[in-house]
Amino acid sequence: MFFKRCDIKIAGLWLGLLAGFAALAYYLMRPEVVGFLYDDGMYLMVAKALAQGHGYRLMEIVDQPYFYKYPPLFPLLLAAGWLINPHFPQNIVWLKSINILLATGTLALWGYYFRQIRQFPHWACLLLVAILGTHWRFLEVSIDLMSEPLFMLLSTLTLILCHRFQEKNQPFTPAKVALLVVVSVAAFYTRTMALPLIMAIGLWLWLTGQRKQAGAYWLSSALLSLPWFLWSGSRKETTYVLGDFLVRTFQETYFQSFRMDLKYEYTLPELMSKGIGELLGNFSVQFSPLLERFFLNKPTLLSESVILGLSFTLILLLGRYAYHQLKAKNFSPEGLYVLVYLAILPFWSFYNVYPRFLMPLLPILWALLLSAFSVHWMKSERKQYILPLVLLAGLALNSIHLQPYLNKQNPNQMTVNSKLNVWQDYAEALRFLNTQTPPHSSIYIENLDEAYFYALNTTHQTLDAFLFLPMTKLEQLCPNQNSACLFTVFQSQITTHLTLAKKKHIQYLLISSLQINTKLLKNNWHFTIKQSPLAQTVKENPSLYNPVFQSTNGLITIYQVLSN
Repeated sequence: MFFKRCDIKIAGLWLGLLAGFAALAYYLMRPEVVGFLYDDGMYLMVAKALAQGHGYRLMEIVDQPYFYKYPPLFPLLLAAGWLINPHFPQNIVWLKSINILLATGTLALWGYYFRQIRQFPHWACLLLVAILGTHWRFLEVSIDLMSEPLFMLLSTLTLILCHRFQEKNQPFTPAKVALLVVVSVAAFYTRTMALPLIMAIGLWLWLTGQRKQAGAYWLSSALLSLPWFLWSGSRKETTYVLGDFLVRTFQETYFQSFRMDLKYEYTLPELMSKGIGELLGNFSVQFSPLLERFFLNKPTLLSESVILGLSFTLILLLGRYAYHQLKAKNFSPEGLYVLVYLAILPFWSFYNVYPRFLMPLLPILWALLLSAFSVHWMKSERKQYILPLVLLAGLALNSIHLQPYLNKQNPNQMTVNSKLNVWQDYAEALRFLNTQTPPHSSIYIENLDEAYFYALNTTHQTLDAFLFLPMTKLEQLCPNQNSACLFTVFQSQITTHLTLAKKKHIQYLLISSLQINTKLLKNNWHFTIKQSPLAQTVKENPSLYNPVFQSTNGLITIYQVLSN
């Protein structure tokens, strides 16, 4: 027989596992929802603009700014999907299905990496892929229009190619270097977080004695990546300027964030200590998302001790393994990638999204953890018992954490999970905007996430209130008596909102009073309906702002701006 019977059974298991993930993702996916993760709305807006020939712009935002936050590869993919099916919002399910397909392909590549590169037994590979496929953050980015599945697919493919090209201890040919450049630069044009990958692969080539290839790889990758930095860094429209303060908008890049953090809020040592602290606080959560429930409740000494203790244990175990590998000069591209990525991350990103930005490392971290267990911690006779238990425990904890999201009685899956149907209010407000307001009028939206849903579903342009408010050092920089400082106190923040709205000739204000409570009770997110301070200010000025709509649950209020 060409195929052995056991090979057919194993192939069947793999196909079943991948099909099961795709089915789970499709079940959890909301076909009518887009924009709640903020980035997915931007991706879809710019994809629509590309498909319709308007360029790399956010066409539904006031002033139609260029899109600088992320590189164009993923929006181009969505634009191709939009061209195939341009009927919005019916095409949301089609576009999300593309992302689910990318995520399924990523899982398949991880399975290949575990089996063929790391040489783990089949049962361990299957369990590892099952753990990753039930990780709620991976599911979250897979069922929405997020670029992580494409980024992880390309970065994993790059690492696999490195190993395959070196298998026979032959030097990298120019063709092999060129292919590595193409795939890793494609990862960069999906997310600029691929820079640590490019740095690590060049370093790996250098450390393994292939210095000419390393130089050629770095130079070629730099030349191909440079156009994005030159274009995104040269645009005057990157930020709005209000006084001496830059308002963070949807066009900002991570490099701008780092610069603004240093300018307005932190010194470099403060930024380092805060970043490292956040990294430690999120490290163990990656291996067990169930630990997030410690964060979702009020922090206690016990919860912080458990999470930090597990993080330190994992880091010590992985660090010991990394030390012995480096001492023995057993350099691997993925090991160096993890080291470079973790070294850069505290400076690179926003602090409250570390769990998402650590996600691309998770399969490598699991692989390194299993190798560390096998080499340094357990005696050989214990491996056959402890390793399966560790993996089964990981799968069980993921399943427990995922269980609430499987309940279809909760209409808002994954990102927003509650018995309160948030989208009912959004749909009501959307119908009002479409039927009761003039076409192409502008709307100011206080809550950044909802802005993109409305912008894509109406002919109205929106202005988002996504403001960067560094509170730690700002009062020192701008004392209350300094009238030129717009953000000294909260009232002046509201004034800036309204000033910006007036400057942009906004006809309507859309204010959401929905606040997500940070406590997780009975496995469900709970919402608190609070009076928006901006809404209160507007109500106190009836001669300027007239309420014209309120949704059934009282979550959304729309005001007509009379002064404009």
